[in-house]
Amino acid sequence: MELRREIRETIRIEMQQMQSTLQFYSDKFDDYEVKMKSYDIRVKMLENQYNDLINQNKNLKVQHGALEQRITVLEQAQLANQLEICGIAEEENENLTDITSKICDTFKLNPDNIIKAYRKKSFNKKKL
Repeated sequence: MELRREIRETIRIEMQQMQSTLQFYSDKFDDYEVKMKSYDIRVKMLENQYNDLINQNKNLKVQHGALEQRITVLEQAQLANQLEICGIAEEENENLTDITSKICDTFKLNPDNIIKAYRKKSFNKKKL
């Protein structure tokens, strides 16, 4: 009878240890499941942020292209209002206003439409 009791006690202790171990692993599994759900939510959030950044980048590229086109149009418009006349000899103490008026008379233009007249730097560095 004593042997039976010892065997039962040993089996009971073993069962408790197994049950304790099983509970430990079950708790760990539950913890991992909670963490996996948390990671899944985080990954979805990061994917959404990534997609938002991709869309924002595309929009910025479109805006950049539009701004470049606008700059080109503005530069062309600015150049459209400029006229470069070459081949007029440079003289000492010349009056660009008089030269501009003579050119306007030659081409039958109104000198009042001229905003500014200036001489570009010459590549030919001859002294007058």
